[in-house]
Amino acid sequence: MNSSLLELAKLHFNFVQATFQRNLRSVSRWWKDLGLGVQLSFARDRLVESFFWAAAITPEPQFGRCREAVAKVVELTAVIDDMYDVYGTVDELELFTDAVDRWDLKAVDQLPEYMKSCFLALYNSINEIAYEVLKEERRNVIPYLRNAWTEMCKAYLVEAKWYNNGYTPTLEEFLQTSWMSVGSLGVQTYVYCLLGQNLALESNDFIEKMSNILELPGRIFRFADDLATSTEELKRGDVPKSIQCYMHEAGVTEDEFVNYAMNVGRSSYFTYKQGDGFGDPDSEQKKSYMSLFAEPLQVDEAKGI
Repeated sequence: MNSSLLELAKLHFNFVQATFQRNLRSVSRWWKDLGLGVQLSFARDRLVESFFWAAAITPEPQFGRCREAVAKVVELTAVIDDMYDVYGTVDELELFTDAVDRWDLKAVDQLPEYMKSCFLALYNSINEIAYEVLKEERRNVIPYLRNAWTEMCKAYLVEAKWYNNGYTPTLEEFLQTSWMSVGSLGVQTYVYCLLGQNLALESNDFIEKMSNILELPGRIFRFADDLATSTEELKRGDVPKSIQCYMHEAGVTEDEFVNYAMNVGRSSYFTYKQGDGFGDPDSEQKKSYMSLFAEPLQVDEAKGI
């Protein structure tokens, strides 16, 4: 191994790590100043884990502002998700969802005290992030960020009503909602807005026009999350997850579902590893499809089977 190259790689790692540390200190100050961990008994302090997601998505040193924003949205998602899952009543959650949809401080007066803290933390954090983008790049990203949170909160509310009514959706019905409630929509919208994109799509069209890019990673995220956390979440009183939805719909065991869920990830990776293998497959992918569906293996007739 080239020792000079190794030393250069170490120096680069240390530089990136130092950048991450500065970002994490900044996000830690934000979380401490926000005070949700003190005000709300159910607020999970998962700041390091939230920042890991942000660093994994945008590892390049120059994207510090995006990392900090994504870490904030992941942490806020964890708090608000818990509020919908296990803390708020359906009537309270409808008020909160309406407040986010209206994006109006006057709506705070209708909320219970603990929700006022959640809404103001969300409102102020998003506006602060949007102001920094507007100040530096003259782009207004509030409509995009606001719309993402509105859709996420609507998805949380649907799941809360499912749980309250004792309803178990089909797997597809669950996934149509849960790819947003897992937080993927918020994270991807923030990345789109904060990486210097020219915002060619109108905010109201963003989710529809980018549906495949947004939804497919969200589904994988949802399956991975459910495979690891659904048992504990059900114990604390949460909506049935993808595993339970499929078991209920198809009458299979949990082990059988896990195998099918893994196949979703495998087939997604195969389809998209070289590009758009679904919408525009290349010659190698077409060969794979032909070999699987149209070309039987040659059998030695002399030997038979």
